[in-house]
Amino acid sequence: MAIYHLSMQNMARTEGRSAIACASYRSGEELYDIIDGVTHTPKRADRVAHAEIIAPSYAPEWVKNRGKLWNGVEANEKRKDARFAREFQVALPNELDLEQQKELIRDWANEELTPHGLVSDFAIHLVPAGGVQNDHAHIMVTPRAIQTDGSWSKKKDTKFEKKQMLQQWRASWADHANAALEKAGKDAQIDHRSNRIRGIQTLPTIHEGFAAQKIEQKGGLSWKVELNRMIRESNVGIIASIKAKYQEMAKGLAGLQARIAAAAIADQKKKEEQAQKLAEDTLAKNTILAENQKRTAFAQWLENDRKKTAQANALADAQRAADAIERKKNDEQAQKLAADTLETNKRIAEAEAQAKKTAEDAAMVIKRKAYDEAQAKKRAAEEQNKEIALAQARKHALEEQNQRHARSQEMDRKRDQAKAEKAAAEAAELNKKLVQPEAPKRPDDTASREVTPASIMQPPPMRPDKLGQEPTPAAQTMAPKKDEPALAPLQPKSEPTKAPEMPPPAIIDVGAEAEKRKKAADLQAWIQGGGGGGVGGR
Repeated sequence: MAIYHLSMQNMARTEGRSAIACASYRSGEELYDIIDGVTHTPKRADRVAHAEIIAPSYAPEWVKNRGKLWNGVEANEKRKDARFAREFQVALPNELDLEQQKELIRDWANEELTPHGLVSDFAIHLVPAGGVQNDHAHIMVTPRAIQTDGSWSKKKDTKFEKKQMLQQWRASWADHANAALEKAGKDAQIDHRSNRIRGIQTLPTIHEGFAAQKIEQKGGLSWKVELNRMIRESNVGIIASIKAKYQEMAKGLAGLQARIAAAAIADQKKKEEQAQKLAEDTLAKNTILAENQKRTAFAQWLENDRKKTAQANALADAQRAADAIERKKNDEQAQKLAADTLETNKRIAEAEAQAKKTAEDAAMVIKRKAYDEAQAKKRAAEEQNKEIALAQARKHALEEQNQRHARSQEMDRKRDQAKAEKAAAEAAELNKKLVQPEAPKRPDDTASREVTPASIMQPPPMRPDKLGQEPTPAAQTMAPKKDEPALAPLQPKSEPTKAPEMPPPAIIDVGAEAEKRKKAADLQAWIQGGGGGGVGGR
């Protein structure tokens, strides 16, 4: 028999619940909790007849993966009191088969939840053969809407927290269930309204549930089933008694309403008198306040004028004191200048005498300097010739090394391009063969990362060239030579192997050796000449 039942509850972190554990139990699927590092295995998976995820058409493909969906929801809800799901429990009409029950849930979710961007994960539970008939479904709904770019909305929609929204969902479920029953050619109908609203005088029974029915089936006694039995048997007498009490209560309520109305009128009159008195007091206070503000403004003006006069007098006194200090400073500077002039004249005389002596010494120095300059020019010319020869040798060696390096780069680039194209083709073929993604693993498990063409084609890290040229990709130095075997396929998170670097060509500094020999020869000549002129004179 078709019955109506729709209840809603929030799943919160403060209750010690986990979205991964709840989704695993309801869907009958083993799920891995990335945050807690726990794998949840359902115990009654045989009761799950069907599990499915309903998402907006623009949602990314990963939303259809139950593990990624609820792990993503829990990672996004960071508050310690966050609610990570809203769950609906609905009773499914027994008159409908499994396919019709699936269609009923899809129609209701696509009308009430999906248009708001919410993702629904529902599971249909059926009791095994021989048990009590109790077809029902669990519908877990994300707390936030999914955006077109695959991210969750920054704010939760508060309209879903209102009681009116729950009433709308209850009425909508009744309408969809009745439409499904009518479409299946069944006469049964359900109604979400209470007996009082529907005008039915009989007392409503309570929801017995699967556990209570199973106790009765085993020969036990359930208080819920017994209470419903007593309600059905006693409905006639209870209704008459309730009607009499209701009439008495109605009379008492009418008198109470009259007293409440009189009290309300008296209270309103009292409030009006208080408001009038408050208005008069406020007017008097405002008048006094305005007068005080005027007096305060005048007093402030007088105080500001007094401060301005005092500041002007203080500024004039400071200016007079500054002028006196400036005059005194000028006099002291004049006296110091006269003394400095006298001292300068004395020093000039001494300098003239010293200059005369220096001129005599300079004549001797000039002779020595002339010889030293001639020797220095000669050595400089020799050194310049040696440097030019050395520079030409280095330039020739550098050009040869650059040519070898350019040819090596071109060969490495062609070989890496061929390897990348082959690896991309293999990765694309592997992705096509995958029917269902593996269960999510811990973030540090590198084996769970998928190798995609994008990851393979990512450019390798750059390293500077020793010869000062443009940086060369490290991958180009790793490529195998023409006759070497092909390298193994690229693996994620592996460090690229660096090719052995060629040592720079050995260059002998001929100029430095010649300079050393030259200095030794000059020193020997100076010693033999008695230490006069040449090297010793410098």
